Amino acid sequence: MENSSKEEYTIQSFDLETQKLLKIALKGFRVNNMPMMALVHPVYDCLFRLAQSDALKNEEEVDCLVLQLHRIGDQLEKMNLQLMDELFNLLRDGFLLQEDLSSMGRLLLLEILEFRAGGWTLDETAQKYYYSEVTD
Repeated sequence: MENSSKEEYTIQSFDLETQKLLKIALKGFRVNNMPMMALVHPVYDCLFRLAQSDALKNEEEVDCLVLQLHRIGDQLEKMNLQLMDELFNLLRDGFLLQEDLSSMGRLLLLEILEFRAGGWTLDETAQKYYYSEVTD
């Protein structure tokens, strides 16, 4: 994803209407500082779709998945740990077993796996590693 428009992205596995609804749902995940429980399962459904092997081949879709997990992953995990565990099992398997991932897609997956393992944060060394790799 380009730095000039971080909010603009497409989720090619979904039609335009579904993309629009997903973007709205993910943008405003909280209302009056209260989690929107009705969105938890639909958001997980979208994230699971983005974690499928065909979507992982598309760097833009991996970028979208990782971006959303950075934004709301910790909140989603608190609402349903079992689904988050299942999602990250898919991501781990995709990272380890899928041979046709781009190097950037593989780096993004490794970063989000480490991000969650670190309690939804990266230590300074990991931060330098991942973000220096992206900018080099």
